[in-house]
Amino acid sequence: MPKGIYKRTKKMKTGKHMLGRKLSLETRKKMRNSSWHNHIKGCIPWNKGKSKLNDLRISKYAGKLMSRKLSKKHRKKLAKSHKGNKLSNKTKKKLSKVRKQEWEIGVRKGGWRHSKESKLKISNASRGEKGNNWRGGITPENNIIRHSIEMRLWRESVFARDNWTCQKCGKQGNYLHPHHIKNFAEYPELRFAIDNGITFCKNCHEKFHKIYGRKNNNKGQVIEYLKNKIIYVYLCGDVIHIGHLIHLRRAREQNGIVVVGVLTDSAVSEKKSRPAIPYKERFQIVAALKDVDFVIKQDTYSPLPNVKRIKPDILMESDSHDLKDIKNVMEFVKSYGGKVVVNPYYKPQSSTLIKDKIIYERSKT
Repeated sequence: MPKGIYKRTKKMKTGKHMLGRKLSLETRKKMRNSSWHNHIKGCIPWNKGKSKLNDLRISKYAGKLMSRKLSKKHRKKLAKSHKGNKLSNKTKKKLSKVRKQEWEIGVRKGGWRHSKESKLKISNASRGEKGNNWRGGITPENNIIRHSIEMRLWRESVFARDNWTCQKCGKQGNYLHPHHIKNFAEYPELRFAIDNGITFCKNCHEKFHKIYGRKNNNKGQVIEYLKNKIIYVYLCGDVIHIGHLIHLRRAREQNGIVVVGVLTDSAVSEKKSRPAIPYKERFQIVAALKDVDFVIKQDTYSPLPNVKRIKPDILMESDSHDLKDIKNVMEFVKSYGGKVVVNPYYKPQSSTLIKDKIIYERSKT
């Protein structure tokens, strides 16, 4: 056995002699086909296709840049350098495509969101015997309907119509319950009808069923439960446009029962020209709108006779009407403790403008 301490006799070459030296193609091939690479066949090297300049995950310098905060002076310099630079049409199109894809995927919405059609397809694909948890159909029919995608879509549409607000107490946010106006069990054909639903919070929903029970529920009970908070709106409804819908939506946001008075042909002719659509058809059109609960007849242009008869809690008015015509009505509503809400007139569109356009287009032909 050797004894003592080993002493280096010659200076051994270090790695400095390899600096700046380029390997030939043959040596590279030999290194590639060497045993060190062959013993892990099938394993992809961690750095395959990556470079220090492009790959942010490898470059420590890039990581520092990402976490680095720019000073105010630096930001001002960058802003000045980019001033006056105009993007070309090609780059604008590319940016718009990327942003559209992000909205479709759900990157800008906080996650992926499926459409109603895709939700239905997913539910049908895993329904019944197709599902992983299928146990021979032992789940009660009531539970199947209550947890179906149709019920979920009905809930969302009722909440959206009522602006995600409890129609009793006016609370917004979580813990909302959609109430079936006519019973779920007794009226199977109305289970997914949006008109048969109203939004309550959890507490208000429980109180309703404590007062009226869980059988033989109807619309009259809902009206009574809401303390007869009536919102009165009147309109001609000759040519329904976006202005009418905004007016009715604002009435719905007052959290009550929306009663609409449709002016008769004689009532409209007091101030304007005779309507193109007859009264009976206009009555049915207004009744079909989702923000309307009840429709009644208004025989005069002024709403005063109907207001005296109904005594609504809120009267919805428009600033397009003359104050002289509305003054008597406003005084009467305030006399019994009611409220008048005046909505701004929707100038971009009106029934008369639509009629004039139709007449102008016909005159051309």
